[in-house]
Amino acid sequence: MPRLGSPRLIIGHSLPLPPAGLAVLNALPAPAATAALLDVCAAPHWAATVAARRPYASMEDLRAAAAAAWAESTPADRRAALEAHPRIGGCRKGVGGGPGPGKGGPPAAVALAATVESSHASGSAVAAETPPAQGVRFAAWSREEQEAVVGIPMGRAADTIDNSDDTAAVAAASAVAADLDAAIDAYVARFGYGYLVCAAGRSAAELLADVRSRMAHSPAVEANVAAAEEAKITALRLVRLVDALADGGVGAAAPS
Repeated sequence: MPRLGSPRLIIGHSLPLPPAGLAVLNALPAPAATAALLDVCAAPHWAATVAARRPYASMEDLRAAAAAAWAESTPADRRAALEAHPRIGGCRKGVGGGPGPGKGGPPAAVALAATVESSHASGSAVAAETPPAQGVRFAAWSREEQEAVVGIPMGRAADTIDNSDDTAAVAAASAVAADLDAAIDAYVARFGYGYLVCAAGRSAAELLADVRSRMAHSPAVEANVAAAEEAKITALRLVRLVDALADGGVGAAAPS
């Protein structure tokens, strides 16, 4: 038998199997696959749609299906995805980005996990195959994606930083962080939801310029910009999900 992830020979031709983690995702029961995908993007209809379109032969197929499902998503589904993200920049006002749930994880996934736990207690066969603690991985990924953005650890005052001899640099970083926090307050007041950006590899100064420029958008234009940022985050997290499933199987824990 060919091992998982190795080429499979059929009539003299080699057909590559999906990556190991993608094979795990393909094999999950629909509720478990949906819950895992909610850790990537907290839009319930999106997650259910991507789960329903399995199996996927490659990461390219999965990314294409995810993009198509996002393009088809409803305004309510997009709002759910946006509101699940923690606030960019730290802990001053908790993890919420705006007036939504802001609990550091997708509410739909947490609710699904509670249902799964109840089913497990009653002896359901499906429950044993369903990943526990949905929302934990979402929160961990959000924290990691944002942690280094402002140049100091999120939510920490400048005077708590260890091993820093450059007081001026620390003060400057704190000032940018404060300006970013104020700009996000203004953004929330204008648009009614949290500022979302794919923050990977970007500095706090870049995000400050970005949020200020986006304040000039109309609500309709900004809704599209925010949706595009969510799509970027989703594309990155799909890779992380497949890697996590490959490393830990069905019940892969959140990255530490």
